[in-house]
Amino acid sequence: MPTIGLGEILIILTVALIVIGPQQLPETARKIGIFLHGLKTNANVLKDDILGRPDKNE
Repeated sequence: MPTIGLGEILIILTVALIVIGPQQLPETARKIGIFLHGLKTNANVLKDDILGRPDKNE
């Protein structure tokens, strides 16, 4: 799996700053973070269901 280096991260952040703008960038980053957290949580729940692991809440 390829990794993303510091140069690529800086390019992505620069393009995001130009496209989204400095005032909307923090809010957009927060929304993306919340979305990715939910996606990861749901993927883990699905994986646990498929593998037959018990819920962590029980």
